[in-house]
Amino acid sequence: MYQLKITLRDSKPPIWRRVVVPEQIPLSKLHQVIQLAFGWNDEHLYMFEKGRRGDPGSDFHSWGEDLESEGMKDATITPLWASLQSEGEKLIYTYDFGDWWDCIVLLEKQTQDTNQQSIMCLRGKGTTPTENSGGLPGYNELLLQARRPGNPEQVELHSFLMQDIEKRDYDLIRINERLQVLN
Repeated sequence: MYQLKITLRDSKPPIWRRVVVPEQIPLSKLHQVIQLAFGWNDEHLYMFEKGRRGDPGSDFHSWGEDLESEGMKDATITPLWASLQSEGEKLIYTYDFGDWWDCIVLLEKQTQDTNQQSIMCLRGKGTTPTENSGGLPGYNELLLQARRPGNPEQVELHSFLMQDIEKRDYDLIRINERLQVLN
């Protein structure tokens, strides 16, 4: 089993989830874990990357569902252990190529616990931003506009920002209930 810490890049305060998954889980299923743990709706393409694209000293790899992209490997057949093998190694998970939500997937710990085989969230922090809000910069701007006194769009913005809040809010029990569909 792998213990992963998944952090929404550049979020302040940090928005993160710590999950336990089998090391043989396909990257496409890890994508589902992240979607359920962060309360997103799986409406967009995604990819995982390791290394730096174009850096001659870096061993770059990418996996996803957009196999038309140059060099993209199939996430449905690539097990997690093939991309992360040592504690401290990281992947970048990008979701929604318009809003560009980047998460850092850190392999914190490998365990040999044969009793633990189910996918679960151990901890986390922070409410996930609303999908389709323009990434972190767009989301932060919407929050500012929603608080601006006299803004004629304040009610509409508030309604948009509160969409699916029960899924996006960090609630360990609800997250683990959602993750049960993957076990």
